[in-house]
Amino acid sequence: IIRPAGGEGMLEISIMDTHLGKLAWEPETGRAYNIELAERTYWTALEDLLSRASHLKPRKILFVVGNDLLNTDILGRTTTAGTPQDSDVVWKQGFVHARTLMIQAIDRLREVAPVDVAVVNGNHDTMAIFYLGELLAAHFGRTAGVTVDHSPTQRKYVHFGENLIGLTHGNLEREKFLALLMANEQKSAWAVTRHREWHLGHWHVSRRRMYVPRPCGTLVMDDAQGVMIRIIPSLASPDAWHASMGYGGKLAAEAYYWHEHDGCVATFTHSPP
Repeated sequence: IIRPAGGEGMLEISIMDTHLGKLAWEPETGRAYNIELAERTYWTALEDLLSRASHLKPRKILFVVGNDLLNTDILGRTTTAGTPQDSDVVWKQGFVHARTLMIQAIDRLREVAPVDVAVVNGNHDTMAIFYLGELLAAHFGRTAGVTVDHSPTQRKYVHFGENLIGLTHGNLEREKFLALLMANEQKSAWAVTRHREWHLGHWHVSRRRMYVPRPCGTLVMDDAQGVMIRIIPSLASPDAWHASMGYGGKLAAEAYYWHEHDGCVATFTHSPP
């Protein structure tokens, strides 16, 4: 692959909560959703985010896989915990679609720059995403320019220059403890970084908070230098239950450009019509 000369930064693409296989009937929910629409929406978002960031010519790409990529996980069309879901595919079919989509996405991204893949399980697809991570690691094991972090940990960390990025789905940890959790789990990287963020999915909304460690173990939320918590939105339409409860935010996908020393210097957003 012949790539254009790269810049100095890293482009992070985190398309959260795709819920492949979710079924939404438009007259009931206000917007249709099925596996074909989900794949088309995902691919359109990926290409749009790459286009918006193309002038920056990233040196590398961080690609986050998982975070409820799949809507169901086990037999019976339920989440990992057994919650029934409206689904338009059987679990085997959903996994095959997810495998194909992620391999195609990684192949597309490595045309732009070397790709570091971070696999993060969600609460809908805990087992399936672990298996998918093993599959991607095997598939790209001999591919130059692609690395896959498929370790079985709940949380993943990315250390890039003076930046430390924590990745987790957000359904298990309490937000206010994430800053100290990062400091405890990444002591060496914490000591040499200035810009620290957590990127979470799960909530299907866009939100940012700053947590700052204080003496005596307390945590204060303000805009001083600390650890930013980003809740990243989703492209998935609400299903019948979410629509009836009134849950749902603006559908969107986001990408972030990380300068080696200056932190996140650009954010790109794709929002489907």
